[in-house]
Formats: sequence, C-alpha cells, structure tokens
Amino acid sequence: MNESNPARCRDLRQIEHGIRQSQQENRSKRQRFRQDIERLRREIGPVFTGVQNFKDTGEMTSLNCVRP
Repeated sequence: MNESNPARCRDLRQIEHGIRQSQQENRSKRQRFRQDIERLRREIGPVFTGVQNFKDTGEMTSLNCVRP
C-alpha cells in the first residue's frame, strides 16, 4: 500500500474488510444450506427409497420404512 496517501489506504482497508465480511457471510450461508439439505435428505429419503422400490418391484412394502 502507498502510505503517503492515507485516504486511499483507508479506502483499501475498508474494501478489504468488506470482502472478508462477505466471504464469512457466504461461508455461513453455505453451511446453513448444507444443514438444510442434510435435514431434507433425512426427512424425505425414505419416501424416495420407497418410490424407487415401487418402480423397480411394483411393491409398496418399502414405504413403511422407519425414519432414521
């Protein structure tokens, strides 16, 4: 950085801080999305398994599965 221009240095530091803050927010959002996706997989996974088994075998028995 060019220390002879304090206003420019301050601007660059603010920009750098904004970028870091944005990256942290994005990491938090990705983590929440991953948790939401995992929760949905746990909730609807047994249903999809049952539907696929029905398509493969024509039997509905697997829809009575126990949720994890």
